[in-house]
Amino acid sequence: MDEVHLSTSSAAVHRIRKTANGIEQLAENAQLFLEALDDLYRSEKVSMLRRDLKNAIEELKRNKDLLEGKLRTQLKDIQRKRAELDLCEKNAIESMGLDDQQCQNDVGEELNGVVQNLMSNETQNTKGKGKLSSIDQELSESEDEFHEADLTIYSSELD
Repeated sequence: MDEVHLSTSSAAVHRIRKTANGIEQLAENAQLFLEALDDLYRSEKVSMLRRDLKNAIEELKRNKDLLEGKLRTQLKDIQRKRAELDLCEKNAIESMGLDDQQCQNDVGEELNGVVQNLMSNETQNTKGKGKLSSIDQELSESEDEFHEADLTIYSSELD
């Protein structure tokens, strides 16, 4: 009996945070204490309070379960959307890489055509003066440098 009184008064005085089961236990202890004092009127009031308390706790548990289920559903939906976005990002990067490569190929072909055209015109105009080989060498080196720089930039974007 002293233990019941001590636990009830200690929790009330110190405002100790209690779980639902702890609150139910306190109410039960209070009812037992009142019954021990033969205070049937207050014991009945505490009994009604315990029933109301139990109903409120059950309602809170149902609500918590409902909210947790809703949260799980939302988190799964977010995870699915995140996976879709990751796939869209991957596809966009791949598409950009392919488009860039196609553009490089097209520009390279155009430059080769220009060089070929210059070479054929230069060959006809210079008639062996040696200027063609130096122009051809410079264009070839510039094109190689361009492709190396472009590949370096593209590979760093993918990382």
